[in-house]
This record gives sequence, C-alpha cells and structure tokens, in this order.
Amino acid sequence: GGGFWKSTDGGKHWAPRGDSWDNIKVSSVSVAPNGNTVYVGTGDFDGGRSAYGFGIKKSVDGGATWTGMLKTELKGYSVHRIIVDPDNSSVVLVTAGNNPFSPGAGKLFRTEDGGATWTELSLASAEWSDGACGAQGQNGQRACFVVGNSSGGQIWRTTDRGAHWTKLAAPLTASFQYLAIAASLTNPQVVYLLSATDGHLLKSTTAGNSWTDVTGNFPSGYNFSQSDYDRVIACSRRSDTQEDVIYVGLIDLVASFDGGATWMSAGHTYQADAYTHNDQHAIAVSTSDPNELLVGNDGGIYKLHVDPIANSFVFDTSLNAGLTITQFYRAAFHPTDPSMLLGGAQDNAT
Repeated sequence: GGGFWKSTDGGKHWAPRGDSWDNIKVSSVSVAPNGNTVYVGTGDFDGGRSAYGFGIKKSVDGGATWTGMLKTELKGYSVHRIIVDPDNSSVVLVTAGNNPFSPGAGKLFRTEDGGATWTELSLASAEWSDGACGAQGQNGQRACFVVGNSSGGQIWRTTDRGAHWTKLAAPLTASFQYLAIAASLTNPQVVYLLSATDGHLLKSTTAGNSWTDVTGNFPSGYNFSQSDYDRVIACSRRSDTQEDVIYVGLIDLVASFDGGATWMSAGHTYQADAYTHNDQHAIAVSTSDPNELLVGNDGGIYKLHVDPIANSFVFDTSLNAGLTITQFYRAAFHPTDPSMLLGGAQDNAT
C-alpha cells in the first residue's frame, strides 16, 4: 500500500508519482530500455486477495503523466510481474492473480504494440506470479518464462516473444506450488526456479527441459515457512568470472556467488547483527553495476553493495528516510499532550 515513487539520485530523495490513481496498491514496476517508459502493475499480490487491482498504468515521460490499461480485464487482479521484451520493447507480458472473485485463477496478457491492444493468453489455470527473460543466444533467440501458482505448479517457456509457448515439467510435489523464476544474464540455457512450497531451488542448464536441485548448501535451517507471502529470486553476474550470482529471499535474504553451488545469508535476519529487515518481496539488480541492487521487504527499501570476491555485503539503510510509507496498525495518544503518541508498525514487534 505504499504507492509508486521515483528517485533521480539513487534513492536519497523520493517523490510520489501515483497519488492520483484509484488507490496506491502497487505490486510491480518495469522500466523499458529507453528509461522513460514505465509500466506499473496495481494491486497487492503478496498481501492477499482484495479488490484493489485496477490494471496497469503506463508512462512514456518518466512518470509525469499516466495512461491506464486493462482496467476492466484486470479489475480485482494484482499484477505481480510486467516483462518488457529486451529486444523489442513494444512486446510486453503481464502476469496477474490473487483476486477475490476466483481464488486460484489468474490472467496472462500480451501486447505487441506497447499496450495499444492486448491479447489474453490461455495457457492454464493458475495465479500467474512471475516471469523472466534469459540471455540472448548466438542465434539471436532468447527464452522467456512465466510461472504460475497452482497444484503442481505451472512453468511455461517461449522463444518467439510470447507468440507460442511450451509447458515445462519440474520435479515438484502435487501441493499448491508458490513459484518464482529467474534467468541467467550470461548463459541463455541457464534458468533458476524457486519452489517456496517444497523449499527447493532448482537449476536448469537446458532452458528448463531438465532440472537439478541446488538447495543442498542453503544456510542451515533456512526458513521457507512463509512461501505464500514472501518469495523472490533474482540473477546478477560476477564481474570477474561472469558466473551467475543468485539472490533468494523469503524471510531471510541468501546469496550464491557460484551459480548455486554454495550459499550464504546476506541479510543475517536471524542474527544479532541483522543487516536488513525480514520478509523479502522484491529485488532489482542495477543494469549498470552487477554488484549493486535494491531489496524491497517489509521494512522498506535497501540498497545493497556486493563484493563477490570477498563474499561481503554492505547495506545502505538510509533510503527509507524520505519514504512516508510505514504501515501503522495501532496508535495510542497521550491523554493530555496531543503532541505525544505511540505507534505500532507492521512487523516491527514492540
């Protein structure tokens, strides 16, 4: 419920850019390669099924003005991922779900003209939760993926910008799967699938045709218990070896600097020297520096500087100072001094 904000100085200062919308529930943001075209998906996907979503907002001037899209088609749905094709920014995929009208069902939409017209994709019944595009192959082809939350899970791949799709199989249980997916930035055949339900991270070196479990070296006792609320995975790369760097967030944020072979806690959630707040929801890797990323969690937004050679992390906790988005559950006012009050904020204990 924090709305949509923009910063032009790396997060030191923020300005709200969506306060005139129907409401300020936002679940996804995607920026096209030109830097000025922005898509924002409305609704509260992770927070639960509520009639908040009102489609997509698009801006072509960096958030100064907005055009609404799919408001009727996605009314009540939360848009959890917007994928702008890396090679043709007129092609956009939208994944949506978590609506109060038909629990367990979601919607997929695709446009070839930047949102002037949309086509609904009917692949399967699922709450479509995530998507990613991989690196471009030598033949110029690029695989893109979408995943959906459902019994057994849904994993689909396209190699022609969403015109045609292939259903993929993975070693998942028949339980209701909560899934997230990320693709390598350097190897077009490598993709990572997070099954928060099963507590496993799977890696494919065949663009999803086969999978290997790489969860074995996760930090001891890693907590997957909130799989229906917080789950996110993102890929970066090492600047020295070009090997995949993988970030996985549920309650704690963990990282691998060697393509999933070994893992370590980045957030230190369960330690006295916790670097960041718990409950991870969003990760954005800088397009100009693979060692810099933003992490969004229940405590707000944090900038993370990474040294993959030293296996070290430095969190900048100052970015929240200008974001007036703390969610207060209760307040107690002083009986005689109106300038004094106590407030209890979401997930910050007492």
